[in-house]
Amino acid sequence: EPAPAPAFEARFLPDDPGPSGGEPTDEPAFAAATGCANRCIDSASVSAVGGSSGLVHLLVELSDPADVEAYLSLAPIVRTESGGHLPPSSQPTATDTVGSIWTTSFDLEADTEYHLLVRAIDEQGTSSVAGSFVTPATIGPDDLALPKPCENGCVDGISVEPGDDGTELAVRLTAHAAATVEYAWSTEQFQHGPDGPFLDDASTRTIEVEAGHVATLRLLELTPNTAYSVLVRATDSAGGVDTWFARVATPSPPILAGIDRIHVDGDGDDGSRNPGEISFLFGTHDEYWGYRAEAKIASNDTIRPGQSAAGVLTANGHGRYGNVMIFASERDGTSVRKCFVGIPDDDDWQPQETISYCNNARSMRSSVLTASLTLAEIQTFPACAELGVTNTAADHCLRLETLPNSPEQVSFDAVVWFDIDSLG
Repeated sequence: EPAPAPAFEARFLPDDPGPSGGEPTDEPAFAAATGCANRCIDSASVSAVGGSSGLVHLLVELSDPADVEAYLSLAPIVRTESGGHLPPSSQPTATDTVGSIWTTSFDLEADTEYHLLVRAIDEQGTSSVAGSFVTPATIGPDDLALPKPCENGCVDGISVEPGDDGTELAVRLTAHAAATVEYAWSTEQFQHGPDGPFLDDASTRTIEVEAGHVATLRLLELTPNTAYSVLVRATDSAGGVDTWFARVATPSPPILAGIDRIHVDGDGDDGSRNPGEISFLFGTHDEYWGYRAEAKIASNDTIRPGQSAAGVLTANGHGRYGNVMIFASERDGTSVRKCFVGIPDDDDWQPQETISYCNNARSMRSSVLTASLTLAEIQTFPACAELGVTNTAADHCLRLETLPNSPEQVSFDAVVWFDIDSLG
């Protein structure tokens, strides 16, 4: 709404102002002349209601009871040679008998300058003040304040979805009001100013969004496994603004991993009659890659499992890949025979059940696994060529080694390779 018209405070003239020649005075409104003996008008002020109304209120404060008159004029109030004021008409605009305070109102034309004379009359004489004011302008349809949906939040929701390869983020926005949406993104942190967060030297894009529609902006050619600052600012046609900002990480890309070789340090047999009934399983917590069937494998043998020990690793929401795991199982023939001898003499046992029971009971297992690694951690591992890996596509390799708790467990070391670039 327009601001109220300024209040006019009474200002008293000097004792001997001198004649004005009948011309309007340049003194500040209101100026008080002599009369009413003790200048009985203490103050007079005008205030406007504002808005589209032309209603103006007059407040007069008196030190002594008097008859009060108010004159409104479009022409300036004329000063007399004696320092008083000439009424602009024979009839006052409003009048009353007042003890100490008088209030009255005038319904006037908007955006118009008015001149006002206030006189107080008692048995001692006349006191007067005069001044001018301008009523507020009328507010028409073109001037009415438009609603600003975005000022109160016009964006219903924003979601950010990463692409599979870590080089893309899809920013989806739904707005319940038509808006111009400005996007900015950068790897730099947000800075904060008087108008909110902002980004220096950011990539930017602007699109138009219709009310109730979903707009999708794809941020392309990003760096995987990297945090980005994303700033979204929606502005409606009335100038209202709704702002959203967040730090969003691109995911780590899927990578290939596999087992290059396994070197058996100890086959788990305490003798040489039945060495190495050893089998291997490969994979992650989420995916079974393959196995190497049981075979006679002795200490110091090296096996290369090939394609049966490779798969795709995907990162979780924290950028960590699943553990690569190798399980070895050694079936000790001597211990199995002891199992057959030691089982209960029970007619309910069937031969095939006894064999299964003893084989499972005497299979000694050992394993190695990688930690849950990030892409940055994998990139710190040695180049595969340094570990004698012949897979030319492999980028980084890691050597693992078992720590068996029993001589009947297979002890081995293995080389795991990681291919970061092939799937990109």
